[in-house]
Amino acid sequence: MRQIIEESLALAGIKTRKTAAEIVAKARKKAAMQEADALELAVRETRAARKR
Repeated sequence: MRQIIEESLALAGIKTRKTAAEIVAKARKKAAMQEADALELAVRETRAARKR
């Protein structure tokens, strides 16, 4: 059942947790940021976007 759900989500263009984690790991490595700095930046950018 789980495989069917994951395949359906993939066909719909929705990333699995594993794929999302891989994307985040690559982005962190490329950005050369510490986790705390990345979190602070994400929170700051999210708050700014919500104010618009």
